[in-house]
Amino acid sequence: SSATADSFVAAVREVYGTDPAFNITQTSMAVFFIEHNLPPNGDDPFQNMGDQRLKIISLFQGVNIPASLTEVAIKDVKKNDEGEDLPLQDWEENTFDVQTTVPPQLVFKNDEFIGMRINSVIYEFGQDEGSVTYKITGAVYGKRILKP
Repeated sequence: SSATADSFVAAVREVYGTDPAFNITQTSMAVFFIEHNLPPNGDDPFQNMGDQRLKIISLFQGVNIPASLTEVAIKDVKKNDEGEDLPLQDWEENTFDVQTTVPPQLVFKNDEFIGMRINSVIYEFGQDEGSVTYKITGAVYGKRILKP
């Protein structure tokens, strides 16, 4: 059997305490947001960027998720508008964007992920096959090695 819009809304309200919004041109699509009120832990201690890349690549390989990282360009600003010297950015960032049928709670379960952030998780429900696909985006941060 397939889920109807009213049963989906009732389930989202019961489980997550929020109302979904439906796309009026594609009524089989809906979205809902879940707030989190976790207190900030402050800055993560810097990890070696090479180790960070290895950790996230191995994490995805361990559950057979093809992944690629994108390096975020760093634009060093050496002086401000008043001509004062500024410190150079001492960290670098790589982003990732993966798609999988493995639930995120099974991907990110057995470790501490210092310097890694999940920016979004999108659940896509395939009505024809009854499948769920997860689109996960995030970032990995690490210590930048400044070259002279």
